[in-house]
Amino acid sequence: MPLAITIRTQIQGIPDSRAVQSAARHLQRDIQAVCLQGRLAGADIVLQKDSSLAKETFSLLARKNTLELRAGDELGFVYGLYAVSREILGVHDL
Repeated sequence: MPLAITIRTQIQGIPDSRAVQSAARHLQRDIQAVCLQGRLAGADIVLQKDSSLAKETFSLLARKNTLELRAGDELGFVYGLYAVSREILGVHDL
């Protein structure tokens, strides 16, 4: 079964950072705006710090029921969260 982001998708593992929390709220807003109501649970988006990644970088890994967003630092998380909005949801920057 393919990975699906739905209105029920949750963002987990948000670090204690204003910038990352703000970007996560924006992604959740975008999910609510573009995803239809439905019964599918949807994949969760899980944030994980990855010290093997350079600063300001991120990687996305699709697993069963999970989209892992790994980042080298806070800016990597911010860039990654906005990339999900742009590249997966099709929401363009303001």
